Amino acid sequence: MTACRKQKTGGMIAFLLFASCACASAGSSRLLESHRIQVDGRSRSFQLYVPQSSADSKKMLPVVFMLHGGGGSGAQIARQVPVHQSKAGREYTVVYPTATAVKLKRNWNDGRTATQPGREALAKVDDVKFIHAILDELKQKHRIDERRVFAAGISNGAFMAQRLASESKGRFAAIVCVVGGMAESVAKDFGPPAKVAVMVINGVDDPLVPYKGGKLGGRRSELGRTVSVDRIIELWVKHNGCATRPKVEQLPDNDSTDGTKSTRLTYRDSKTGKNVVLIKIDGGGHNWPGTRQYAPEFLIGKTCRDFDGTEMMLEFFGNLRTSARSQ
Repeated sequence: MTACRKQKTGGMIAFLLFASCACASAGSSRLLESHRIQVDGRSRSFQLYVPQSSADSKKMLPVVFMLHGGGGSGAQIARQVPVHQSKAGREYTVVYPTATAVKLKRNWNDGRTATQPGREALAKVDDVKFIHAILDELKQKHRIDERRVFAAGISNGAFMAQRLASESKGRFAAIVCVVGGMAESVAKDFGPPAKVAVMVINGVDDPLVPYKGGKLGGRRSELGRTVSVDRIIELWVKHNGCATRPKVEQLPDNDSTDGTKSTRLTYRDSKTGKNVVLIKIDGGGHNWPGTRQYAPEFLIGKTCRDFDGTEMMLEFFGNLRTSARSQ
């Protein structure tokens, strides 16, 4: 947290909006491999976890891509949300890619038409192609189950996951998007070629990514805009052919001191199981549920500690009955 605290409050908003825990506590990285790959003439990097048992097994393993917030990195999100260290996550091949450092500091090209300095150069970076290139390399070198390829992201990474699912021609079976949104350009051209199971986890009181849509980071219009969470859910429910009336469940208030309460709304797709799920966190701010409060509450809002966001994500992926590639 020291590096974060030294920054002026004015500059903190832009940093925190998509960095989302770049100052997360360090975790074990001994199980991760560092890789580089050439895409469009740029050297791109990612961290990779491959289960040790995979070398001696003929079992095809699922893959999950973890997309960091803007200003973060693959190594940073691996510390913040160490999927490979969780019991269920150890059975996944886990990829932690890093966004390009072109002009902006490691931001994903998530489709926003923002005016902040560096955005024009970033718009020329094809991050969908980058993720596809990693996936192609994994297919060549490891035993992966192409029916169970998933993506998850936080903040800027969640925006990127939405774009990835919309443009990937069925390569991703499901996505989980945490405290992020959807760029207006992605929503305008929305028309994924296949069904994708979607889970959205957002805080109603997020001061950086407005739940009801609009400008990001409060009045900082140069950071772009998002459509509302309700609009995101509406788009996916219609695309997947889900029931329009959700099953509503109040989740247990396991930490009565965190100032949040959560509701799960499940829109079911009875034909393929490509459900759309919204976890609505009343009182929640801009953070991955169950992790530490990485910045002051007045900047990012409250952190929900009623459930572990990683466990919920992996349960969602694990329950998926069919894959997008089968559609």
